[in-house]
Order: sequence, then structure tokens, then C-alpha cells
Amino acid sequence: MATGLVVGIGAAADPVAATAWCPRSPGFWKQARKWPARVEDNGGCPGSVICNLAGESLTKDEVIAYLNTPPRGDKTVIMAFQLLAAKLNYLAGNPNQSACIKPTLDAANEWLLKAGGFGSGQHSWSVNGVDGEALKDRLDDYNNLRLPNCGCVSGGSS
Repeated sequence: MATGLVVGIGAAADPVAATAWCPRSPGFWKQARKWPARVEDNGGCPGSVICNLAGESLTKDEVIAYLNTPPRGDKTVIMAFQLLAAKLNYLAGNPNQSACIKPTLDAANEWLLKAGGFGSGQHSWSVNGVDGEALKDRLDDYNNLRLPNCGCVSGGSS
């Protein structure tokens, strides 16, 4: 499975065709029929849209399947839900905003890897002394436009 996220958003009827880009929630990514071209054509990861989710590459169908997995208390599923959306948002958005979310993407991916990967049955947020819940919450804030100076950009969705 692959890791890496790309997300596109806009205010128009077709968010993918809009000229402004804003991060989208995990629900957007699992329901959108068409993803931004920058996400669908992830040149650094042939055949996949996510190049590294705890060491796995994921296709679009696999990302959607992960986003539709009920957590049942598994913190790795909850983390992946936010991490996948954030990675997609990052890929679809403005690379110049990397400083606001990239360190959290990397730390959350490392947490997921150390927790055993997606669906490993991890029931605690603490893994090797790292608070995964704080990372998950920051990703959720990014995905829902609650981080100052780390949100919408003009022209990032095409």
C-alpha cells in the first residue's frame, strides 16, 4: 500500500475545477468521484497516489478503502484517516506551505509505522513515548482549516 496524500478543494460546484485550493476533510476524499490532477498523477509514485503510508504505497481505490474502514478503537485506523486526507491535501495544494504541515505529516507517518501500520490493532495513542493523539489532532485541524496561515491558496487545484 502507498503513502502520500493529495487533496484539492474549491468553492465551485466542481471543487476539482475551482481556482482556489483549500484542504478537505477525509470525507471529501472518500466521496469525490474525481480528484485533482496533481493527486491522480503523482509522478513520484507510479501507479499509486500515496507513496508512503507507514512504508506502503496505495492506489486511489486502496486510499478510499482505508478511509471507509471503521476504526473499532484502533488508533492506527484513526490516525490513517487524518493522515491520508492531509497527505492528499498537501499534494493538491501549494508546496510552498510545506513548513506548516510537512513536519507533522512526517511525524504522524513515523508514529503509524512504529505502531505497526494501518489496522495493527493499536489501542493507545502513546507509541515509544510519542503522543499520536496530538499529531492526529493537528492533522485534523489542517484538514478542517483550523491552522492559521496553513489553508487555502489560489490556483492550487489544477
